Amino acid sequence: MSLLETLKQGKSLKRFAVDSAAHTLFYGLIGGVVALTLGVPLEVYVTMSILGTAIQFLSGGFFGRFLDLLRKLAKV
Repeated sequence: MSLLETLKQGKSLKRFAVDSAAHTLFYGLIGGVVALTLGVPLEVYVTMSILGTAIQFLSGGFFGRFLDLLRKLAKV
């Protein structure tokens, strides 16, 4: 693997991690506001937040790639 390919892969992994963190933070805040508004019990909220964070972290990078695809298709 050339140095250029290694750098591209590192950039891709970094972008994936940043997309995952942003996705988790954004939807975590929305979920918290909704839970507080609906009066969800603390135990349920904490449990669902832990599970949801794991799912969001794993899917966030894919969400970012999906957004990149949509941007290309929309030419923006």
